[in-house]
Amino acid sequence: MATPVPAAPVAALFALPVAVGSIVALSTVLRLHPFFSLFVPAVVFGSLFVSPEASLDAFSDGVGRTTGGVGVIILCGSVIGAFLDRTDAVTSIAQSILRAVGDAHSLLAMSLVGFVTSIPVFADAAFIVLCPVINNIIATGGHPTAHFALALGLATSHTMVPPTPGPVFAAAALKADLGLVVAAGSLVAISGCIAATLFCFAISPPNIPLGGSANRAWPASAAVDAAAGASDMGAGDEHRARRRLQRPPPALWRALLPIVLPMSLIGV
Repeated sequence: MATPVPAAPVAALFALPVAVGSIVALSTVLRLHPFFSLFVPAVVFGSLFVSPEASLDAFSDGVGRTTGGVGVIILCGSVIGAFLDRTDAVTSIAQSILRAVGDAHSLLAMSLVGFVTSIPVFADAAFIVLCPVINNIIATGGHPTAHFALALGLATSHTMVPPTPGPVFAAAALKADLGLVVAAGSLVAISGCIAATLFCFAISPPNIPLGGSANRAWPASAAVDAAAGASDMGAGDEHRARRRLQRPPPALWRALLPIVLPMSLIGV
């Protein structure tokens, strides 16, 4: 005779999607800080099956173990991403890839740009930084789905390649070797970039000419966008934004060094 399943695990199984849905609602609808969006449902739903004290202890232990295991890597990755953003290294990488791939392959170029830049920079931030470049490509006869190619390229490395936080957390939870995760994740992400490029070709109108502005510098529309957003900045941020418009992006090797060197050290 089969042993009956206890009621508590069955109830927890049904409570799990409700807890996940509440996390999404708190963070997207109510705009609650991510920490509290995770903390409140964890304690509330945990208290339904164990005591509130045990729920708090489990939450604290989990956060402590996770932060102690991967916190340093995520913190260093965030610092690298901030450097790349403040120095316009992302722009230098985008322009170099566009020149190397050529005007006729602007979709592949933008997918590769997304793959490279999203390793240390959060995907949403990298997309915002590169939007003026894409707008200039499309305005000068480039492929109309360049935005999709960039977004899909950003998503591939953002979800597969450390030191982006998601893959680092997954590797820590599975106790996987971080160097092997970098290597395997990079192969899968590159395959995703190729698939993203083919998808963008498939959904785009066939009579739109390919092309781009691979040899152009940072487009003039970037200055317009920066000036429009300057009014929302503080004095220090506005001064920094204007300085970025006055200086050229760094050389490619300097832009890639903060990405290649940490990944090489992780692999070693």
